Amino acid sequence: MIRVLHLTPALVQGGVERHLATLAPALGAAFGQHVAVIHPTWLLPPFFDAPLRAAGIPITYLEKPVGKWGRLPLLARYLRLVRTFRPHIVHAHQPEAMRFARIVHSRLARQTRLVLTSHDLLEDPLDQRWERRLIDIGDAIVAVSEGVQAQYLAQYPSVRDRLVLIPHGIEAQAFAPGSRHAARARLGIPPEVTLGLMPARYATKKNHLGLLAAVQALQTRGTWPPQGRLLCLGGNSDPPLLEDLRRLLAEHPALGQVVELREGVPNILDFYHACDFVVLPSHYEGFGLVLAEAAAAARPALVTPLANVARFVLDEVTGWEVPLDGL
Repeated sequence: MIRVLHLTPALVQGGVERHLATLAPALGAAFGQHVAVIHPTWLLPPFFDAPLRAAGIPITYLEKPVGKWGRLPLLARYLRLVRTFRPHIVHAHQPEAMRFARIVHSRLARQTRLVLTSHDLLEDPLDQRWERRLIDIGDAIVAVSEGVQAQYLAQYPSVRDRLVLIPHGIEAQAFAPGSRHAARARLGIPPEVTLGLMPARYATKKNHLGLLAAVQALQTRGTWPPQGRLLCLGGNSDPPLLEDLRRLLAEHPALGQVVELREGVPNILDFYHACDFVVLPSHYEGFGLVLAEAAAAARPALVTPLANVARFVLDEVTGWEVPLDGL
């Protein structure tokens, strides 16, 4: 049996984590599987623990201490897991896990094959710098969209023979259109409200601050609709950012009256059915999984160009694509 160790920074509610929580159980009993999570659970509480464990997949939380010295206990715990589980393949998700796996397995556990899934466009200068240094380490790099694939081919041409395009997928029937009225009744949302939904983790690249600034600008101009509401819903990948957002709403009561921030909820489907449109104003996305889900739920989406690299939104057909400064 082939043993696969999935390495991920966190299991918060987000597209990458939902992808992993769907992928691992789908591989089934043909593979021996284990999930390793880098960051501490007190900082980033897990959301997808239950479905993975229900599928019989063990999870090890490496509980990396904060600060640069946290790398040493992280390394010790990870190597202990590798010696115990003895994976044939390490599948690392996201730049942080990809970087860690490359460094460790190129020096200390070379017999393991590395599969590295890049879920995002690499826009962060630090990620780009590390990727350039480590690009030759790894047996395969999975690009989740044509946008990610094009970026790798343009910036790292040496990876051409190891680059594989495997787009994210969703179970379309699981997100099939449903009753707006029934969903709103379950969630306590009045029928007259025009509801925009931003289903995205709290992280800088998602551009919550830019979206709230746009809402505030519309309010200042008097063009925000009287029954307009915006609901931001997602996992908390960046606690300081979420605190900043909450403070902004507290300092501007008019904004706080129309914008609500929630953390992870067990059933996001009701929110897709209850909303009138989805918003994803990100600075960049590798795929934009929520746009696939919104499309399956028959909800239009308002997106920025780099959130729409997978081209789910056709302007004025399945939603609206606007520049960052046009929100």
